[in-house]
Amino acid sequence: MKNTFFVLFCFTLCTSTLGAQNLITNKSGSSISFVIQNMGMNVDGHFSDFRMKANFDENDLSSSYFSGTAMIKSIDTGVNARNNSLQEKKYFDSAAYPEITLTSDKITKVAGSKYEFSGKLSIKGKTNSIKFPITVEKTTKGIVAKGKFEINRLDYKVGKSSWVMKDKVKVTIVYTGNFK
Repeated sequence: MKNTFFVLFCFTLCTSTLGAQNLITNKSGSSISFVIQNMGMNVDGHFSDFRMKANFDENDLSSSYFSGTAMIKSIDTGVNARNNSLQEKKYFDSAAYPEITLTSDKITKVAGSKYEFSGKLSIKGKTNSIKFPITVEKTTKGIVAKGKFEINRLDYKVGKSSWVMKDKVKVTIVYTGNFK
């Protein structure tokens, strides 16, 4: 009888922690990366300086959110000259617009661990609505959320139309958060 009570108590305690949770970002498990074609080859890059915040409750998605800020100066494509060029006015203009922000307005359940992120993406002073699929997996310590989407860099006035550099950029975001 005592063992049954103890098991029920532990189950109740564990399932109650899956409700609304302000999460602490695990930066080593989180990332913001991208791929763009330049001269016919894929150029991979990432941001090494970013902040992310999240709250996730699968039973009350109206209280759930994800938001992030990437610092333009931390862009890394593996080539210093390219990184420096991307800071210039014709691309990101990091002196005037030092950050990229992404903030959810709504998280909608699709099925199982699949959700839809609806929110706003701001780059270089231009803000557009964006929707993309995300997966949210529970771990013993918190959650891992992953999303992939594609944007047109010209919608944000990053560079100009060119036969050398494609307009489409593929972005991948991984957020790892631990329960407080």
